[in-house]
Amino acid sequence: MENKRKEKKKTEIIIVRCTPDEKEKIKINAGLSHLTITDYVLSKALEKNIKTAFDHELITTLLQLKADMARCGNLFKISLDHGYSGASKEYLNALNSVHEVSEKIGQILEEKLK
Repeated sequence: MENKRKEKKKTEIIIVRCTPDEKEKIKINAGLSHLTITDYVLSKALEKNIKTAFDHELITTLLQLKADMARCGNLFKISLDHGYSGASKEYLNALNSVHEVSEKIGQILEEKLK
């Protein structure tokens, strides 16, 4: 036998008036939560927790940026501790990596906000 969760049939209609800006914000928030507008509004009205979907690529890229920045900080501290006057090749590579990842984050955000 199939084990399906039985949902009650939705038969009632509620009409809500809002401004165009409010409607757009509701649409955006519903989309970010991967919910229909109806499900989003019902969840908010019934005080249910809404789990916002996150973008895996963006989170991974941000974690990479965090690691690269930590590496830059560590290399900079080492260079200060040892009195290096110039930037090491490894430090410059780490800075370049931070720059590239920052650019990637910007591109991802631009795509998502279109």
